[in-house]
Amino acid sequence: MQISINLPERFSESDLAGLIGEMKLQLALSLFREKRISIAEAMDITGQDINEFLEICRKEGIPIINFSPDDIGKMDFLKEL
Repeated sequence: MQISINLPERFSESDLAGLIGEMKLQLALSLFREKRISIAEAMDITGQDINEFLEICRKEGIPIINFSPDDIGKMDFLKEL
């Protein structure tokens, strides 16, 4: 799927590359934070590898693993720790 955005003429081609990268990153972070996409899908959107994306999530305070208390209660192996 593609999205089209009209920007003011004052933006140069070099400005656009940076803006597009930033928009992709912000979209991916937002969707990932809201649990609407997986980490793999977020990486596809941004074009980043796992280490780069995890570091950005860390800096932004976005948890990469988010289990509910109910989920944790179902994890039998944790009871052995």
